[in-house]
Amino acid sequence: MKNFFLFLFIALSVNVWAQEKNKFTFNEGGKFKLVQFTDVHYVKGSDVSVQSLDAMNVVLDQEKPDLVIFTGDIVTGNPAVEGWNDVLKVVIDKKIPYIVTFGNHDHEVGISNEDLAKMILEKPYCMNEKGSASTYGCFNGVVALRNRNNSKPEMLVYYINSNDYSKFKDKGIEGYGCIERDQIDWYEKQSQKFASNNNNVSLPSLMFFHIAIPEFVDALGNDKTKYVGIRLEKECNPELNSGLFNAMMHQGGVMGVFVGHDHNNDYISSYGGMALGYGRFTGSKNTYQDLMNGARVFELDESKPGEFVTWIKLSDGSIHHKLSVKDGKFTSLSENAPLVTGY
Repeated sequence: MKNFFLFLFIALSVNVWAQEKNKFTFNEGGKFKLVQFTDVHYVKGSDVSVQSLDAMNVVLDQEKPDLVIFTGDIVTGNPAVEGWNDVLKVVIDKKIPYIVTFGNHDHEVGISNEDLAKMILEKPYCMNEKGSASTYGCFNGVVALRNRNNSKPEMLVYYINSNDYSKFKDKGIEGYGCIERDQIDWYEKQSQKFASNNNNVSLPSLMFFHIAIPEFVDALGNDKTKYVGIRLEKECNPELNSGLFNAMMHQGGVMGVFVGHDHNNDYISSYGGMALGYGRFTGSKNTYQDLMNGARVFELDESKPGEFVTWIKLSDGSIHHKLSVKDGKFTSLSENAPLVTGY
């Protein structure tokens, strides 16, 4: 009988943990802060890679986020497992919950994304969902930000695996892969599920992945768009458009999409009433780099649904391009927010 109750207690505890992994609440002031680290390109034993860990420590110690999201190309050299241990230790030691999405390089150092996912899921403070085996890619998930009473979700944070390289090179389609149809189906079902419990109104949300979708380029062709930040290279998006942006427009609620991949871009633009932006490169001279490393920071306010504040935090502690964003329109909150120039 004792063994039965022990088994029941463990089962219930695991179930509660599984239910709580995708739930956060706004703090007592009604705020929620998120930090995006991208393209760390960490290599264990590399002297320059230490600069990435230093940058992460500066950002986390000064910003004190409620959640960290890594948007791909995190460890790109062997020994890979030890490299991941070093990077994740920074957030684990500070007891900060975090989410991981993969880039196109993470699986190229002798360990598959599936095996990486198993390892990461066992780490403390990892908020990733295991994901469905029927959905393409690892680590497609969503976290709900609940109101201060913890009674209902107010905003959502989606994270999706943007995959790696084109699967149709034999048909002349080169370059990077795209987000697959079943991933888009998954997102639509998630959005509809949350909307059904919100009077059929989609919740305000942010979405994160590694490689920019084609609409990032389309936005730059819209002369009515305001661009803020730095753009020093052409967007490396997939040739194929698999329809994620169209799905987001139909579902509604997505305030912004944020990516990495292009190390010399950190700008934010607007398309279809939605913000399209880059994080700030967090890596080092282990890979190409023309910008000081750092992160992008987001602050959400429970009292301002459909709106968010974002800025770039550099490894020297400075803040740049602080903006309030609503319906794809920007209001500068700092002097360091000029219209984009560059490429």
